[in-house]
Amino acid sequence: MRLQLERFPHGVHFIRVPSKTAELFIGKGSRRVLCTINQAPPFHCAFMRTKEGDYYVHLGTSQVRKMKLKAGSSVAVRFSEDVTEHQFEVPEEFAAVLESDPEAEALFRKLTPGNQRGLLYLVTRLRSSEKRIERSLHIAEKMKAGITSPRAM
Repeated sequence: MRLQLERFPHGVHFIRVPSKTAELFIGKGSRRVLCTINQAPPFHCAFMRTKEGDYYVHLGTSQVRKMKLKAGSSVAVRFSEDVTEHQFEVPEEFAAVLESDPEAEALFRKLTPGNQRGLLYLVTRLRSSEKRIERSLHIAEKMKAGITSPRAM
């Protein structure tokens, strides 16, 4: 389907999603989906709601830049059910740290899905593999110290 990239007054880019489309996925029990825009690789996202009740999908600044889009651009959008375990990309470095540290893995598994995704995001936003490893080790140590909130890390 073709939709338009918009921008909230505070600068965040989004795509308004028809209610019928969003409710097809939400009716199956999850608002988390994979979104493909203009043949780019799919990304994990969630259907959000405005105060008026409209559905939308948030796009990060880096995504908008990478796809060379701007507010007002018409884009081809396709949604599919997200059946991945965490409904978010798991960096190899983080998976390796959890595999080597059973205590950290057990603590990670006990976290809420939202906190799990938040911690995964803290690792995926880094470009360098070395930095991802450092961040993964840091997160493992913080979890063992009792800190489980991504905001507190």
